Amino acid sequence: MKNMKVMLLILISTVLSIAVISGEKPDTTSIEPSNKLYENIVLNENRKTITQNLVDIEIEFYPTAGDYWEFNVNLDTHSVDLTDLDLTEYIIFKGNVVVDNTNGLAFTSTGEGHHIQNKLLVPKFVDNVATLNNNNQEFELEILPIDGSESNVLVWEFVNQSN
Repeated sequence: MKNMKVMLLILISTVLSIAVISGEKPDTTSIEPSNKLYENIVLNENRKTITQNLVDIEIEFYPTAGDYWEFNVNLDTHSVDLTDLDLTEYIIFKGNVVVDNTNGLAFTSTGEGHHIQNKLLVPKFVDNVATLNNNNQEFELEILPIDGSESNVLVWEFVNQSN
């Protein structure tokens, strides 16, 4: 049993030594300061427009410095009062991490009735993991049915990525 423990210690020491000698650095993209992630994002397009039943939805992504990714979300309709709509119940962000109303998705709203302007805020980090990082080629917003229609998935693709 004593020989087994010695062999295990030698094995662990050897593995650690090889890791140090090889000079490989761990992937730290999930713990970079948020203002260093995607300072110069270029996407295939920033604005997406869809219609769900009778609600027109326009979403525009703004890669900003700070702790949140920002999306302007405009809702227009002539059939449903959107004043009390909690946008976080209808949108799911899918990047390196899935973000919804249970783990940090937030919004601010102006307007009332049939014409609402929202700012959707997606945290850049959830549990110390970047919601977008250098490995992402795209990210999605899933729009759940607002007015009795089907869900829509909007995809933003990266043209190039530079930090």
